[in-house]
Amino acid sequence: MKSLNEFRELYDTELTFLIEPFEQKRKRFLRSFFLRIGITVLLAGSCLLFLSNLPVIKYLIATVIGIAGFRIFRKKRDDFRSGFTKEFKSQIIARLVALVDKNLKYHPESGFPEEVYTQSGIIRGRVDWYKSEDYFEGSVGGGPICFAEVHAKTRENDHQTGQETYYDLFRGLLFAADFNKNFSSRLIILPDIFNGNIFGAGEKLARQLAPPKAEII
Repeated sequence: MKSLNEFRELYDTELTFLIEPFEQKRKRFLRSFFLRIGITVLLAGSCLLFLSNLPVIKYLIATVIGIAGFRIFRKKRDDFRSGFTKEFKSQIIARLVALVDKNLKYHPESGFPEEVYTQSGIIRGRVDWYKSEDYFEGSVGGGPICFAEVHAKTRENDHQTGQETYYDLFRGLLFAADFNKNFSSRLIILPDIFNGNIFGAGEKLARQLAPPKAEII
């Protein structure tokens, strides 16, 4: 593990020169993005102003311009965010990881398979949407360890309206490690917020979240 001074030295000597182009790129995109929004609003407003004698047509044209502009802007935003994030991870995060530990491997596009999350038994519930990325693998004390960002959701259907709503089951880092020991039980460690609640409600909730046959502390 590197010291804080080594991180500062890395930032001053390398990262600051790499991060600055990213910041300039982000600012250019924002200027262009808001300029296009302004032009779209101006076009829609012009239709409402100069086609005052055609009320139905002016509102129709303004609506079409607004919807088309919204879809175009959203796609450009998503495309920029995706490319920006991918480039930032490969150039900045990868260098930081190498500084922390040369043996630590970083795979930004990889993650845990859904089966690894479900078999962990951390949170029970049906998984209807799953995503995992930013996979790390290395070793601690001679034992292999890996972790990745995991986001799992469950879906609920409103039978009256037919609307589908997704709720988070788990969102955070999932760790897997080999302690080179055999275990015959499961141990679930939960935050202190579950202890000392009124009438033991926190403890009851914790036991509902934990998998069967698990000891809770």
